[in-house]
Amino acid sequence: MALGNQLGLVLAGFGPMIAGMLLTPGAAGWVPVAVFGTVCMLIAAFSVFRSRETFKTPIEELGAPYLTGTARRRETLEEQKTAGQPAGRLR
Repeated sequence: MALGNQLGLVLAGFGPMIAGMLLTPGAAGWVPVAVFGTVCMLIAAFSVFRSRETFKTPIEELGAPYLTGTARRRETLEEQKTAGQPAGRLR
């Protein structure tokens, strides 16, 4: 999610410059800018469609999958450490 946020900010920040570079003289000079805007809108709509709804999820449960995976990895690393296996290798 953070990566998507950062990429979106880069696109939004450079959007006016990109649109200015796409703008061509003439009556139909706005068409490339409109296509660029439409592509950006379609990417945003697809991202919203694919994102997970968290409206009714309690805030305590939002990080649960991450925390469960982290705890499981810590347990595995502790088991490997006590068994004398090299740390960092999951089996």
